[in-house]
Amino acid sequence: MDRKITFKYSLEKNVENFLKSFKSVNSSTRTKLEERYLEKSKELQETNVSKFLASQGIDTDSKLKEISEAWRKIENEVIDRMDKMFGIKLSSLPVAYLSSNSRCTYNTSGNYFFVKMTGGDTNRNIAHELLHFYTWYAFSEELEKKGVSKEKYNDVKESLTEVLNTDFSDLLREIDTGYPQHHDLRIQVKHMRGMGKSIKDIFLTLANSNLL
Repeated sequence: MDRKITFKYSLEKNVENFLKSFKSVNSSTRTKLEERYLEKSKELQETNVSKFLASQGIDTDSKLKEISEAWRKIENEVIDRMDKMFGIKLSSLPVAYLSSNSRCTYNTSGNYFFVKMTGGDTNRNIAHELLHFYTWYAFSEELEKKGVSKEKYNDVKESLTEVLNTDFSDLLREIDTGYPQHHDLRIQVKHMRGMGKSIKDIFLTLANSNLL
């Protein structure tokens, strides 16, 4: 079983992430790159986005090397901790595609996510997206049977990334701040984790919370 994340760059995938992140359900705030695009084009057209991203002049080969080398230093420890926290092992670790945009999306069915090429700690970005995969494979089937909505699941899985601050702070240089609308839920996660609650107990508590 391959226990390493594969890093790739694809202009097509870069465009995909830009289009998806532009329509984020968690935040309507435009990133700096999105603002620059809107200065050049008022319409979100795939052809225009492709030309725009291709013109950014980022050395993707250099970035692939830089980002992957930084991740390899903590990869085994991060994956080992997530395996133990969730009580599962991912059958195949997802592929990480480089993104020009600082807002990154993921796709569980396609088994890939995006990592930003500029600004901030990419290791935190990678750990954040990887946590979403563990959450999905550990809990999504059970929650679907219970009739938990996609919207509620989204709020819970985003709030659960607070564990990056409680359990991975020695490995990551940046705090995972999350979205403002999940502030109260993240406080609950921090409190319950401090009490020694398991990830499953925390997740099911949030899924049944009236705060959502």
